[in-house]
Amino acid sequence: MARAFVLGAGFGGVAAATRLRSLLDPRHEVVLVDRRTDFVMGLRKTWAVVGASPLEEGRRELAILREQGIDVRQATAEAIDPAARRVQLDGEWLEADAVVVALGAELVPGAVQGIAEHGINVWDRANTQTAHDALVAIDHGRLLVSVFGTPYACPPGPFELAMLAHEALRARGVEVSVEVLIRDRREWPEGQHLPGRIRDLFLHALRSGFRVLVEWGQQALPHDEQHDGHSELGRW
Repeated sequence: MARAFVLGAGFGGVAAATRLRSLLDPRHEVVLVDRRTDFVMGLRKTWAVVGASPLEEGRRELAILREQGIDVRQATAEAIDPAARRVQLDGEWLEADAVVVALGAELVPGAVQGIAEHGINVWDRANTQTAHDALVAIDHGRLLVSVFGTPYACPPGPFELAMLAHEALRARGVEVSVEVLIRDRREWPEGQHLPGRIRDLFLHALRSGFRVLVEWGQQALPHDEQHDGHSELGRW
């Protein structure tokens, strides 16, 4: 009998575990490990922030996967020893014939000075209600959605959040400048790679006051929508 560990129960981990289970003989073990007991799609956090739907509606217990023959364990993966074919979970070393690492990106808000004190890390679901309350309280000024480095968990996430927040504020009659600040051109969703409907929504948001800034060195350059989508930041 063989044992395969899948570390991390996000999109990649859940998909890997279910696929392995379908391919392997029932005698072999598939173990899915995550610190949490449930799964929530990232877009659900965004919808909760803007008030579209509560976070709870999108929550699913990982234990459901046990019905498919997957051993689901709540634990923290602390170390991997490839030579000895083992993984350490909550201080305990366990033998593994194969390991899939799908742990995702670790959130480190403290790495950016001032974020913990003055910003809201909306990708941490513990901050969803705080972010929602802050959005509801806005009645003027500027809303900045920032990406401080790559890689990050969901490439379209900041842009979706900014557009939906912009839409929600306009629906309330609140005129607020909504901007996305990205530090690297690689974080920019190039128009030619976007499906037509999404591209149209993005351009509509740009025309109605939504802005994207890319910081190159010390200069922040706005996306210029005055030239039919041609700008320094990409061809639309």
